[in-house]
Order: sequence, then structure tokens, then C-alpha cells
Amino acid sequence: MSKEIVKYNNKMNSIPLRNFEKMDLNFFYAICSKVKEKGSDLVEISLDDLKELTDYKSTSAERFREDLMRMNKKLMSCNGMYETEEEIVQFNLFSTFRVLKTKPILKVRVNQDMTWLLNNIAKEFTSFELQEYVALEGIYSKALYRLLKQWKTNGKTPKYSVDELKELLSIPNYETRRFMDKIINPAIEDIKKHKAFENLWCEVVYAKKRGKPVDGYIFHFDKDDLKGQISFKDVEEFEQIAAKTKTEKAAVMATANNLLKAKKSTKKQKNSFVEGCSRRKASTDKREERYNALLEKSLLGMELTGSERTEFEELSRERG
Repeated sequence: MSKEIVKYNNKMNSIPLRNFEKMDLNFFYAICSKVKEKGSDLVEISLDDLKELTDYKSTSAERFREDLMRMNKKLMSCNGMYETEEEIVQFNLFSTFRVLKTKPILKVRVNQDMTWLLNNIAKEFTSFELQEYVALEGIYSKALYRLLKQWKTNGKTPKYSVDELKELLSIPNYETRRFMDKIINPAIEDIKKHKAFENLWCEVVYAKKRGKPVDGYIFHFDKDDLKGQISFKDVEEFEQIAAKTKTEKAAVMATANNLLKAKKSTKKQKNSFVEGCSRRKASTDKREERYNALLEKSLLGMELTGSERTEFEELSRERG
């Protein structure tokens, strides 16, 4: 089975998945992996594929459908929310969620107002391998894993206050002194057991006042910096390289590092593909950024989707 990559805007990490059990979480992120980059199209997902992706054990088709519907019912009650300088937005992620009775198919449509959470993501995103996530055993380790993946190229998270961590991990109202033993340490051990992060540990930050109460938590780990040569800012879809052979990986890395050197050099040596591209810019900075992202993806040997090819051709014509 090919590796499924879950990828979404970081704001989705703020959805409090309260009362979600392990299987609910596996269902949700498996579906997210299938609907990413599909806009608000109605997406058909094979229930057999979904079972395989989530390591679902029961053989009862009826129970599987009931479990899926239960998960979505919980999701609808979660009231996803984010805040900008101008507004506070509450939303449901899926506008359509149909489990067919006549054949093993799930039909899902992402809420049109929220497609940006799962589409055309180049900055401020979280990504991870679905199989690695499914293998984690605890709901708190799964939640912590997602937070860590948001900062995987930094080597540590920002400081989370006690209240922030409660909200983000959907932690019950434990006393703060019990957090390490009951929540954080077991989650860290689960993540380390599956080798998801190297040298993971939690720093407890104490307030500088009487009694030294806990002020927050910072998680440290070995960062994903690709040996210091290339980062996720430079290769938007690096996860796709993981499935390549050793020779193919070496070729991609060589191309990627040449690209980085070219960015820093005043005398850029462009290949024939780049020479064929116009030196004019797209109509807006955002569209020019998108053009460059698609161009680099092509140079790295990563296949563009049909919609990406159409978009790239449109941007190329716009640049003259």
C-alpha cells in the first residue's frame, strides 16, 4: 500500500476533537488524506480502502457504517473555530457525509467555505504519514503527535500554557501536577516507541513567583531538516520522496540542493526547462508564488495533478 499523506492548514489543529476515540481519530484523518486538494468536489471513498488505511478489525459492514456515522456526529458537535483580526468563525468541515447502503462507498464533500484548510497549502501547514499516525495507541499521543508535526522543522514547539495544552489535547480537567504522569509522559513514550520523533522530551516551564507554579510546556526533539540542506519551505511535497528508490532519492536530493544553491547565487545556471519560462511576473505576488511552487515541484520530479497542470499552464500564459 502506498503511503498516504495527511496535510492541512495549521488552523485545523485548533479543532477540539473532544470525546473522539482512537478509531474516530483514525477515520477522520484518513478521510482528510483522501479529500485534500479536491476542493469542494464530492469525493467517493471506498470503504474497503478506508478499513485498510485505519487498520479496522471488525468484519461487520453494518458496524463499520455505524462507526463512521458516529464519528461524523461527534465531529459535527465539535464546532471548529478560528479567529482573525476581523472575525470569529465557527464551522463544520464536511458539508456532505453519506455512507451508501447499496455499495461500500462513502461520499464526502468539504464545506466550500473551508476548502482552504485542505487545498493549495504552501505555508503554515501540518503533514504526516497516516500509517504512522494510525499506529499510535493513545488519543493523547495522537493529539500531541499532530502538534509536534506542526513544528517538525524547528526542533521544538512554542511554550504551551496549561490551559492551551488542555484545549489542544482535549485533556480532562486533571490537576496540573498530574499532567506529566497521566498525560504527557505516556504520550511521549507511545510516540517514541513508534520512532515518530527522535529524542523527544518535555520541558516544564515554571513561573517566577512564589510556589513556582507550572507556567507551560515546551516539547523538544530532533528536527526534520534533511541534514541541514533542504526544508519543507523549499520542497512543499517532500513526503512524496519517501516512496522512491535509493537512486531516485539521490537524484531528487541533488536537484533540490542545486535549486537552493541557485537561489543564493547571483549567476544562476538554469536548465532548459527553466530557460523556457518567461522572466515576467504573474499579476499578483500570490500568483507568482504559486507559479514558483509548481515550477519547483516539476523540477523535483514530482508529478503535478490534473488541476495543478491546468493551473501551471494558466500561470505560464499569464506571465507571457
